[in-house]
Amino acid sequence: MMIFFLVLICWFKTWLLFVQC
Repeated sequence: MMIFFLVLICWFKTWLLFVQC
């Protein structure tokens, strides 16, 4: 469960960076 949560956060950060570019 913890790994899934970390992956979700990582994916969300990447998505935000992509949106800001």
